[in-house]
Amino acid sequence: MNKEMYISREYKIGTKEKISIANNFIHDYYGQFLYTNKMENSSFFINASLPYEILDNNKRMLRFDNYNHIAEIKVEINDRIMKFTGLNSRKIEKSIEIAKSVKIKKSEILLFKISNNKFSELPATSVFYMPIKEIITKVYNKGSMDIKNRTSNNKLIKYAKFLEQLGIIKITVDGETYKFSIGEQAKLIEIKSKNPVMDLFDYSLLHGYDYLYNDIGIRSLSPYLKIANSLYYNVSKLGKNITVNENELNEFYNYMYNTKMEDYKFDVYLDNLSRVNIIDKKEDIVTGNRGIMEKLLKA
Repeated sequence: MNKEMYISREYKIGTKEKISIANNFIHDYYGQFLYTNKMENSSFFINASLPYEILDNNKRMLRFDNYNHIAEIKVEINDRIMKFTGLNSRKIEKSIEIAKSVKIKKSEILLFKISNNKFSELPATSVFYMPIKEIITKVYNKGSMDIKNRTSNNKLIKYAKFLEQLGIIKITVDGETYKFSIGEQAKLIEIKSKNPVMDLFDYSLLHGYDYLYNDIGIRSLSPYLKIANSLYYNVSKLGKNITVNENELNEFYNYMYNTKMEDYKFDVYLDNLSRVNIIDKKEDIVTGNRGIMEKLLKA
């Protein structure tokens, strides 16, 4: 055990309830927005309720993001003394950051799912994900696709293997030739689809987004999804559509993703999101697309 990762503190029990003493310890060493509401004989879990401001029509409203079971604290009781042992504050902060990232990622995935394939219409998606769309289009329309195992085709083969993992295509190797055919998952999607090629493409982006982002290194869609999510995260929290200006939305984007984007770049992304009806934008005023907003609130 790395002792630098942990702290250990003692408190006198006195007349206070044990859970009150536990919360005193949490507030002393981890911060006022962390707490516990249940304590067993030998341990308890830290929860967090972190405040942030939501903007709507120039009105600022305070909301809280709640994260449960951030970390476990061990408790020992001897001679009217309670001893608490747990991760140091830096590790607790890191655990909260991870929990926040997980929650934000879930909201991104939900937004992508309910967007009616609108993200696939973005120019950046068409350009950078074109090899995926080409493979899907040719295999679906022609029934198969053959390519030679050459250095010039390495990237195409990599995309094909990605699609094989999703069940969109099957790959067989015949000497120096890779043969692609329709996969089982593609057949299932085709049964319910009015536009199979586009639906297969959207399925590959949705279910393979992390792989495309982290392993293949195509990150063109990420800024669009994050900026849109910065708006719809507020919509979800308030339970209604919101209206903000570009600077206010950029502030919230900075809060959610801990990064600042230059205003002119942010404006370009918003313009593109508006063109494919992911958001509604008039001059520098931004609001949620009604169709996406309604689906989000029902989800």
